Formats: sequence, structure tokens, C-alpha cells
Amino acid sequence: MDQHHAQKSSEILRAQRLTSASEEKEYAERFKLAEIELWSCVLMPMAIGRNVIDVVYDERQKCGRGQKALFSSKEKTAVKALENTPSDLWEQACVVFAQKIRQEDSDRRKITRARAVWVQEAKLKLDQDKFSALSNKIAESNTRVVVARNDFVAANTRLVGSVAVSYAKNGLLSLPDLIQEGNFGLIKAVEQFDHTRGYRFSTYASLWIKHKIRRAIDNTSRTIRVPSFTVANQAKIKRKQANFFALNGRKPSNEELVQLTGLSLSNIIETQQIRTSRSLDEPAFTGHANGPLLIDTLEGSSDNTLYKLLAHETMKTLTSFVDALPNDEAYVIRERFLNTKDEKTLKEIGKEMVNPRSPNGLSRERIRQIEENALSRLKEWWIHRTKLASYSDCV
Repeated sequence: MDQHHAQKSSEILRAQRLTSASEEKEYAERFKLAEIELWSCVLMPMAIGRNVIDVVYDERQKCGRGQKALFSSKEKTAVKALENTPSDLWEQACVVFAQKIRQEDSDRRKITRARAVWVQEAKLKLDQDKFSALSNKIAESNTRVVVARNDFVAANTRLVGSVAVSYAKNGLLSLPDLIQEGNFGLIKAVEQFDHTRGYRFSTYASLWIKHKIRRAIDNTSRTIRVPSFTVANQAKIKRKQANFFALNGRKPSNEELVQLTGLSLSNIIETQQIRTSRSLDEPAFTGHANGPLLIDTLEGSSDNTLYKLLAHETMKTLTSFVDALPNDEAYVIRERFLNTKDEKTLKEIGKEMVNPRSPNGLSRERIRQIEENALSRLKEWWIHRTKLASYSDCV
């Protein structure tokens, strides 16, 4: 059924017509002009537009550690030029400003913020009639932006389908899911595309579509999610291993992989330790569909008297070690690890250990220190006991 659905979807996609270079340019120009018009409306009149710029592009805003800067140098230059514009040239300057910064606002958060600030400022400074007229104009401009973007996206849906069909062969995600993720990439490409640079939109959009599809596969195809950069490292290591094996007839060592990939030795070791999760209902051996399942190869929970006896003897020895500890250390170990009813936290144990020096009990840090000392002592005794046992066996 899924195969029939995928085949039918691919036929529908192939029936759609691809856009020509001139049509791509026309769609892109229409979308660009609509966004420039929206920015120009939000920055009018000048008294409100200056306040909008001051709030949206406030240099006092801070970005968190590891995040990109709030404003690019191109945006800062455009803002400074607009702030120095005289009143009689404000309208033309707004158009120039919008042309410079529309693509810098990649997620369209700044224009959304600018519209919200405009509403706040306009309610205070404009009368009701003028406010209604300008807000309607902004709403109409925003509608034109949405329509232009949607038309640009709809004209290139076949591009998404052609890319998604190639990834559907892996079986990691269904074709509708791949198309949906690819559409996110197509929308991003539409918002970022600059037709004045001379390259085709299909070339540019394919990169964004593939990026979104790969990211979706990495995030959803595994039972335990693996970060995208780790998946990229895995692919890089496998590619270098295959090339090395083809040339030398053997697999490369980790040290050789460091030179081939440029990754650190710790990164290579961690990446190689990641394993793909498997279902217990899968065949235990590759290529044997009618053979035993993976669940059949797992050890059963049999009632083994010998294991129970050994566990009992170990607990008996451990209890004797704990009894030999100082009183405070023995109490902490019992309450933390040997209390089968309710193991207590460090804070709860500290409140119970009241003495003349500490009428309110001990702090959590002091209980942690006592626990650490007790565990070190028990470890020492256990190692000593193991050495004695092995010596007696030899004698």
C-alpha cells in the first residue's frame, strides 16, 4: 500500500511543470517588491518609523553565549544611514533600507517585531482615522507578501518531489513526510534567494531542501536521537574508510583516520561507539528472513540457585564491612544504599544526624564527604579481600 501510494505521488509530482529561468526571476522580483513595500509601510510616517528602528535595532540588546550576533554589519550600516536621513527624503530612504536588510532578516522576526512596535507607537501618536487607514495599508502589504511567497513556493513543488523521491528509497521516512520537510527547505530558499546574483533558483533551493530532509531523517529515523554533527562525522568516517580500503586493501587505524578526516582521536572513538538500535522482532542474522529472531537469542531469566547464593554471600560480606566502619559513615551508607524500603537523600540524612556540635544537623556537603570517605574505605577493603582470596586459591 505504501509503495503504491509513493508511486502515485511521484507520478503526480512528475506531471507538474518546472519553472523556467525567466519565471523564477519574475516570482523572485514580485516577492522582493512586496517585502520592500511592507517595510516601507511599517516605517511611515517618519516620527513612528524612527522609533520602530530604535526598538528593533537596539544596540543594547544582548545575545547569549554561543549565539550569532543580533545584527550584521550590513544591517548596522543601513540603520545608521537611515537615522541620518532628512525628513524630505525619508520615504525614498525607507525603500533603500528595505532593499538592504530584507534578506538579513532570514527568519522574518525583525519585520514581525517592527509591525508590533508600529501598532504601539501609532496608537499613541495618530488619530483613529489615520491609524485605521495606515494599519489597513500594512495589512494589505503583508497579504501581498504572503501571496507572492506562496505562489513562488507552489511553482516549485515539483523540485521538492524530485528530491524527496530519491530519499524515499531508503525507507527511513515516508514520501509525504519527506515532501513536508522538503517544503520547509523550499520556503527557506524562497525567503533567502537573491535573483540578482545570476544563478538559478532550482540550484539554490535544492541545497536547502536536501538539508531539511537530511536533518529530518537524522532526527526521526533513530529510536535514540543522535546529533546531526555526529551523523555527519559518521558519514565522513565511513567514506574515508571505504576510500582507504579500496587503495590499501585494509581498514585504517584510528590514528590514520585522524589524518584522513581531520577529527580528533576522541571524536573518532566516540563516533565509532555509537550503534544503531534494532528491533527485537528483526531477524537475528542478516539475510535470513525466516531464521531466528533477535529476541530468541537473548538469555532467559532462569532461576539459578548458584547466582542467588553468590549474591547472598557478597551482600553478607559487604554488610560486615559496613559494620566495621565508624558510626557516622556506617549510618550514611546504610541509609543511602542498604535501606531497601526508602533510600534517603543527602539532605534528609543530614537533618537526622544531630549532635551537640550541630544541633540542626549536618549540611548536605558534609554528608557527601562522609559518604565519599566511606566508599573509599569499602573499596580499599574489598580490593584487599580479593587479593587475599586469589592468594589462598594459589596456595
